[in-house]
Amino acid sequence: MTDKTAKPFTERLRDRAASSKGRPGLANRAAILAAREDIQAAMADRWSVRQIWEQLVEEERIACGYVWFAKHVRDLISSSARSIAAPVEPVTSSDASAPAAAPVDPAPPADPPPSETPEPRPRPKRFHHPESPDMKDYL
Repeated sequence: MTDKTAKPFTERLRDRAASSKGRPGLANRAAILAAREDIQAAMADRWSVRQIWEQLVEEERIACGYVWFAKHVRDLISSSARSIAAPVEPVTSSDASAPAAAPVDPAPPADPPPSETPEPRPRPKRFHHPESPDMKDYL
């Protein structure tokens, strides 16, 4: 047996984790998540993602390239902002006694009644080559 088995397995895992740098992309992801509130505020003020990225790089808050930054913003921040913007409220039995909300307008009918059906558009005429072309027309 070697010296590696002298330590318990959990201690070897702890030593490995302490010496490991981890995955490089996770540091960028964590930095972007740390700046999430600033990014969301800037996006709400209609700043472009590129301008936000340039400022964060200049401030040395992130160290990733623009393409990865834009991907993380799309995946982590934009999707969470959409889910926060339109939360879905669960319906419970106590809501049944609450006054009903205003009725929703029904969707317009898919097909108009037969009396109001518009005339179909004429089909375009197809091009037919003349049987005996005049060569002067091609010059």
